[in-house]
Amino acid sequence: MASAAHNASLGFDYYTPSSLSLDTFVHLPLDGYRILIFRTHIGYTNSTATSFHVAITTSEPYDNYRYVTDQASDQLANINENGSFYFGLTPNFVTQRMCGTFPGTIVMAMGCYAMNATDISNSFLQKGANTFIGWKGVVRVDQTDIAFEQLIPQLLQGTSINQAVTNINNNLGPGPTIVHGQPILAYQDHQGTYSIG
Repeated sequence: MASAAHNASLGFDYYTPSSLSLDTFVHLPLDGYRILIFRTHIGYTNSTATSFHVAITTSEPYDNYRYVTDQASDQLANINENGSFYFGLTPNFVTQRMCGTFPGTIVMAMGCYAMNATDISNSFLQKGANTFIGWKGVVRVDQTDIAFEQLIPQLLQGTSINQAVTNINNNLGPGPTIVHGQPILAYQDHQGTYSIG
């Protein structure tokens, strides 16, 4: 991905789990990214909120006694990843806690479930993002890595989002469908939600 950005004469910032803090996420819109990629788990929240939604999992272990106000306002949630619990960024975190906007940004989520519902994608669109791309269903790490290694160069070379997403789904194999256990790459923009399958 870094090489694709370099070939397109774009800067590339990579944050390791140890270099990311909650404050980094809060100020992320202020950095002016054209493309923003979350290479992390997307998990269902374990919150008691009225809406059961997905959240972007951070690398920060969950602690009931930290960020109490953010948890009470349903901006941070408790995400279970294989028996370990982490803070997750909810749609409310994106719309209410993040400073600034994502004008024209393409947001990509490489983890499972990001497009099983539209709550997290809607939150980025409300903050000014142009498009949100993510998976319906469960995706393996090797699948998502290969898919996004193919997707990003296509977008940087000017392929439309619709065509690039179609290409990726076609490369996954015959007839990708959640019913048959195959993840589906989908996207949402201000006109609607689109996917194959």
